[in-house]
Order: sequence, then C-alpha cells, then structure tokens
Amino acid sequence: MPGRKREAEKLVADGGRVLNVTGIGADVAEARARAYAAIDMIDWPGGFYRRDIGWRALKTTLKRA
Repeated sequence: MPGRKREAEKLVADGGRVLNVTGIGADVAEARARAYAAIDMIDWPGGFYRRDIGWRALKTTLKRA
C-alpha cells in the first residue's frame, strides 16, 4: 500500500496521502473548520497537511450568500 513502509515491527508514513480527516457541519465553512480543528489535534512529528482544501467550495458558497 502506498504511503507507508515497515520499519522493524512498526508501520511508518512514507510519503503520499496516508490519512484522511472529514468534518461535518451545517455548511461548507463549518465542515471545513471542524476538519482542520480535528487535524490540529493530531500529534504527528514530521507530518504536514494542506490548508487550501475546500477553498473552491467555500468560495462558491460565499458568492451565493
């Protein structure tokens, strides 16, 4: 499976997408905020994530308001 490798008896991240986090809310903005709040609670030394996920949907939603 991509994104992981075995080191001794442990599975470790090895690049690529290895974790998905989903937020649920009343609208796109709330769902996105909840997803990022959940990500902020993950302690993953050396891990990183994008902060631009969902911007197109959020932009479209804001235009309609």
